[in-house]
Amino acid sequence: MCTQDDENWFKILGGQSVPDADPETVEEAMALRGALRARRERRHLPPLRLPEPVKTPKRQNPLFNMWSYAVAASLLVVVLAPIIMYTLQEPGVEKAYSVDFQELITYNPQNTAQKIHQALQAQGIQSTQEKENELWIVDIQFKPAQRSALNEILARYHLQPPSSEINQLIVEINQNEQPTTP
Repeated sequence: MCTQDDENWFKILGGQSVPDADPETVEEAMALRGALRARRERRHLPPLRLPEPVKTPKRQNPLFNMWSYAVAASLLVVVLAPIIMYTLQEPGVEKAYSVDFQELITYNPQNTAQKIHQALQAQGIQSTQEKENELWIVDIQFKPAQRSALNEILARYHLQPPSSEINQLIVEINQNEQPTTP
């Protein structure tokens, strides 16, 4: 079975012009044609006539074609989906690999959650606060450029700075249950 490239090669070798042929194919066929011409001229041989390539009809199994397209489409989705998701990511936002959870115990969890939230908002760091049962939760999402300001705020409450591959921190604030002594 001859490919289009093979057919172009044979045409060029036979002296025909094929404008849309691959440059490497043209170069190879012209080199062979020149070598054969030089040899013929030395031996005074009749001109070389190559037979036209025999074209055999292609038989295609429709089921095979359907599966081929399905596999190709699946591979495209698997390969391209992560690339597209990465390119659509907001510039300057670090990819979230995991979330850091920290716990803070205080006498007034609601007041502490509000103070942390207000300090974050003042620095332009995105955060939300909510109450679940007796637990106050501050969910902090930050950009890499905001890391130093975040670390300063966390230090005020004796919280640890998150690791470099994290861009989300959840602080759970509990009520101090220890009784005070008189």
